[in-house]
Amino acid sequence: MHPELAALDRDFWLFDADGPQPFAALMSYDQAGNYLGSEITAASEVIGHCRARRRLAERFAVPLDSYLAHLRAA
Repeated sequence: MHPELAALDRDFWLFDADGPQPFAALMSYDQAGNYLGSEITAASEVIGHCRARRRLAERFAVPLDSYLAHLRAA
C-alpha cells in the first residue's frame, strides 16, 4: 500500500459534495469490523476533510478491469 493512503482512516459517504448543501455520513465499526452506524454531518470542516480524502483515493484508484487482470495474472 502506498504510504499516502494511510490517511484514509475512516469510511464515509459524501453526498452532494459539490453542491450548495453537501453532507457526509461518517461510518463507525467495532474492533471486529462490524458496522455500528453512521453520523450525519454538514460541518464545513468535515466536508472539506472528506473532499480531500476523496481526491486522495481518486489519485490512486485503479480501474476494476485492470485490477481484475492483475489478480488473474498473479
